[in-house]
Amino acid sequence: MPSVRTIGGIGDIAERFGAFIVDVWGVLHDGQRAYPGAIDCLSRLGAAGKRVVVVSNAARRIDGLAAELAEHGIGPRHYDDLVCSGELVWEKLHRPDRGGYGRRCYFLGPARSRGIVQDLDLEFVDGLEEADFILNTGTEHNPPTTDEFIDLLVRALDLQLPMFCANPDQVAIRHGTLGISAGAIARAYERMGGVVESLGKPHSAIYDAVRNLPGFDPEAPVLAVGDGMETDIRGGIGAGFGTVLITGGIHGDEIASLPGGLDSLCKKYGCRADFACPGFRWEPA
Repeated sequence: MPSVRTIGGIGDIAERFGAFIVDVWGVLHDGQRAYPGAIDCLSRLGAAGKRVVVVSNAARRIDGLAAELAEHGIGPRHYDDLVCSGELVWEKLHRPDRGGYGRRCYFLGPARSRGIVQDLDLEFVDGLEEADFILNTGTEHNPPTTDEFIDLLVRALDLQLPMFCANPDQVAIRHGTLGISAGAIARAYERMGGVVESLGKPHSAIYDAVRNLPGFDPEAPVLAVGDGMETDIRGGIGAGFGTVLITGGIHGDEIASLPGGLDSLCKKYGCRADFACPGFRWEPA
């Protein structure tokens, strides 16, 4: 597997691409503050005439994602479009047939993700025994493992409940601390034998949504920027985009601990980013 080319900033390669698919958590902010240089980099891309699409696995609707970005000083002037997995989940559950899911929903997730169920024809139940399916949007806090969910998953498996996962991310950096995301719970359930459907990166539907944006040029070379090998990089490769891994994100400690560093990380996950950059910034710090 060839080595990844390390760059000092996005400005080193910006002229090669017409559109940029930019991740949120671990790239633009950590839930507490925007990363140094991130807002400036968005502005520089816009000034250079690049199409910027913020693409997130956030288990929220578009307006919720926009509000979250605004809290960190990132507004509509910094991007052209927003796409997120939560909106795709809402659209599927909003269909007359609710995407094949039943009406009685067991909601697993934090209060901040409740907007994903707005205006849906669902009945929310308190017990798994009453549910037709589980809507998994993540955790209320930031646990390091899925251990606290195992008993719930065992009961769900006994009931043969399908799980609809609104965020395929395995982990996220929240306020500087790494913890699990909804995708880790979904993976644990799947490994137990549970039926799971996930929408978001690295799955094709979210990239199809990007391509279907009004005015999006399907011929323009696209660069996918993210900090997750399993989601951003694998998904970008599958979509036929160029990729850049932000090494200061969720894999930072992992890269430092592996004997072969970044090359070993790529071998571990079975995919290789085209470029690697310490942070989402225009030029070296």
